[in-house]
Order: sequence, then C-alpha cells, then structure tokens
Amino acid sequence: MNDAPKWTAAITEDGDLHSAFVEGHLDFAGFPNAAAEIVEAFAEFGPDISEAVSESFDGEPIHKQLCHFWLRPEQTEDGEKHFFAREGDAGAVPVTGVRFM
Repeated sequence: MNDAPKWTAAITEDGDLHSAFVEGHLDFAGFPNAAAEIVEAFAEFGPDISEAVSESFDGEPIHKQLCHFWLRPEQTEDGEKHFFAREGDAGAVPVTGVRFM
C-alpha cells in the first residue's frame, strides 16, 4: 500500500508555472523523491511544462525549495484553480510544496 501524498500541479491561465503541492504542512524529510514526483505531476500539461519544472530546480536540492504555504482552492467552470492565500483567509488550506511564482 502506498501512503505517499499525491502531488497536485498547478499552472496559470497563461501557462506559467504556479505551484506543486500536497495538502497539509508536512515534514520535508518525508519527500525524498520530491523533485521527480513534482516533474511527474506536471507531465499532464505536456513535455514543455515538465522540462520547465526540471529547469526551475537548476541543480538546487529540492529540500531547499520546499516550503509551507497556504492556498485557497476555487471551483470554476474550467476546473479547480488555486490562489495563494494567508493563514486565516476564508477557505485557505495549508500545503507543503514549491511556489514557482
């Protein structure tokens, strides 16, 4: 049984990288394969996006880029969108991940 959290990948309406995250403020040590898993999560957006994600890490260890932040999900007619938020904002949820913006 695989209990690893599932990464969610988000891009902007313009196709720019937004973020990759898992729900909750989790221990960074629990993500030994985070870089590969994040690139894989973005694969659904096509090879150009996956390549951009890989390049964004620029040799920097993923654990130096992981952080805790807050997002506010919103359901739209185009699917779920995620907006950066602050703790205490209505609908904000804690996440662990990488912010590209």
